[in-house]
Amino acid sequence: MLPQCAAEARLVVCEHRFLGYLVRMELHAAAANLREVREWDFLCFWLWGRAGARGANFYDPAASAWMAEGLELSPEFQRQIVDVGFWYPPPTMLLFAPFGALPVRAALLLWYALQWFWLGTSAIAP
Repeated sequence: MLPQCAAEARLVVCEHRFLGYLVRMELHAAAANLREVREWDFLCFWLWGRAGARGANFYDPAASAWMAEGLELSPEFQRQIVDVGFWYPPPTMLLFAPFGALPVRAALLLWYALQWFWLGTSAIAP
């Protein structure tokens, strides 16, 4: 094998190992998040989607508070998310409401599955 070809082959092997490492790290983080849903990762989208799926006024902070009942939330999350209400334009609720119709862990699993699907399709697209 020519020296240049050997260097290119080593580079490809390193790239694949690095990609494998990134995939393992992401799967580890996703599994940890499924065991204990973190506030700042997905929960705000799910809370707002839950309000939309239940027909509540998702711009009203009282609706966010109602959706958050029973959840253990930090004071900062309460102040920045629950006490403010939904801050995106109305059409974006069409993206969040389907997740809010599911239990939080099922919605998070669907969230990750869609992310991996779109990442995979973008990686193989020409």
